[in-house]
Amino acid sequence: MTFIELISSLKMGGSGYAVAKKLKITPSTFYKYENGTKLPSNETLDRIIKTYDLDPMKTYLSAYAERIDNPEIANKFRNLKTH
Repeated sequence: MTFIELISSLKMGGSGYAVAKKLKITPSTFYKYENGTKLPSNETLDRIIKTYDLDPMKTYLSAYAERIDNPEIANKFRNLKTH
């Protein structure tokens, strides 16, 4: 799963505004995450994990994969087995 897919799934039929409010970030920041133009800090990743009870390894791997310029390596990074 890409980080964009992960962050978009947090809306669960709701709005990005509601997710942003819950995560204590601006709606603009949430939409930048969702559009792939910005990646969250580790602090925000931790808040996402805690708020939505997500697997920390999968969440960090999906976010950090977005920082890898080589698509093949990024895909392998996203698909690493966490358990």
